[in-house]
Amino acid sequence: MSCKDAFKNIPDNDEYLSNIVKKCLNNTEVCASYESFLELFCIEKSRNTSVNEVDKREFFRYLISEYRKFYGNDIGLSDILKSSSERISLNSWEFTDRVLKEHFKHVLCLNVSLSDLYFVLIHVMKDLFAKGINFKITIPYLRAQDRERNDMIMIYCSTRNVETVLDVLGQYKKYFGIPGLLSHSLEGNIGYISCDKDTSKLIRDDISKYILMGINNVLCVDDTAPFEENVENILNKIHDYFKYHGISCDHPFISNKNVRDLKIVYPDIELTIADDWKFLSSFDDDENFCFNDIELPDGTVMSVYEYLDKFDVFNKIPVDSKVLLADGTEISGRECIKFIIKNAPRFSSVDEIIEIYVIKIIDEAKKGKRKARVHK
Repeated sequence: MSCKDAFKNIPDNDEYLSNIVKKCLNNTEVCASYESFLELFCIEKSRNTSVNEVDKREFFRYLISEYRKFYGNDIGLSDILKSSSERISLNSWEFTDRVLKEHFKHVLCLNVSLSDLYFVLIHVMKDLFAKGINFKITIPYLRAQDRERNDMIMIYCSTRNVETVLDVLGQYKKYFGIPGLLSHSLEGNIGYISCDKDTSKLIRDDISKYILMGINNVLCVDDTAPFEENVENILNKIHDYFKYHGISCDHPFISNKNVRDLKIVYPDIELTIADDWKFLSSFDDDENFCFNDIELPDGTVMSVYEYLDKFDVFNKIPVDSKVLLADGTEISGRECIKFIIKNAPRFSSVDEIIEIYVIKIIDEAKKGKRKARVHK
C-alpha cells in the first residue's frame, strides 16, 4: 500500500465529527469524562469473539524467546508486560541492540477481533523486525474479555517508516475491520492518529476533550433545541476550540505537525494544510531545518513550531509579504521568517530582531487596505 494513496481520500472533518457528536447525543447520558467518551466507541457486543488460545500461547512463547536473547533466561512474562494499567506496550528496541533515536509521531490503528488478535500480532511484529525498523505496538489488557475496542492494535512509528509499516499491514487487510470513529480511515480498514512526539499523547485525546467541551457548553445553554440544530451548534463550538488551539478542521485527527512531516517525505500526499504553515515544507535546501530546536538566551528550549506560535511570527511577518531590511535588501516574508528562526538563539524575542533588522513590511495580500508597517 502506497503511503500517498493511503492518505489521499480522507473524508471531510464534519462527516467524522458530526457522527461522533450524534453518537454522544444519542447516548442516554452525555459523557462526563474522557474514559466514558471512549467507552461509547467500543465495538458492539454482538461482534465479540473469543481469544484463540493456540495463537495466544505461540505469541507469548515468541515474546519470551526474543526477550531472553538479550536479557537472559531469567526473564518471565511479568517482566515483559510492565506497562500502564490500560495497555500492554511492546517496544522493538527492547528486542534488539538498536538504540532508539526516532520520534514516533504516527499511530496506525487496527480493529481486529479477539480471535485474530494474536495471529495478527505475531505476524506483523515478525515482518516489522525483518524490515529492521523501530516501532512500538500497544494492545489493551484483556482482563475483561467480554468486550473489544475498535483500536485493538496500535502501531507507533516515525515519519520515514510510515510507508514501510503500511506495506506490511497491507498483507493482513482481510483481518481488519473498519476503524472506529476516533481515527482517520486509510483505505477503509486502517485507522490513523497523530501522536505528540514529546509526550506520546494521541491527538484524539484533545479532540475528545474539545468535543465534550462543545457538547457541555451548548447543552448548558439550551438542551431543548432540535437534535440536528444541537449537532450544528456543537460542531461550531468545536471548530472554535480547534481554531484557538491550532488544530486543523480539515483533518482534525492529524496534527499540523504531522501533515508537515508527511508532506516533506511524501510531497504528493493530498492533505490540506493551513497556509501559514506551508512554508515549513518548502525548505528543499535543508528539510531538517524546521525540526531543529531553538535555545533562547535565557536557556528556554522550544521547537520551531512552538517559537513561531509563541511569538506570533506569521502575523508579524506574513509569509507572502515583502520585507525591506536595514541594509537596503528586499526579501520575501518567507525568507524573513527563515532569517528570524536562524537568528532566534541570539535574541529573546522576535520583536528585537525586527527592531534591529527590519525597516518595512509590505503585506501583499492586504496591500491597498492598510499602510505598510514601518519599523524605525
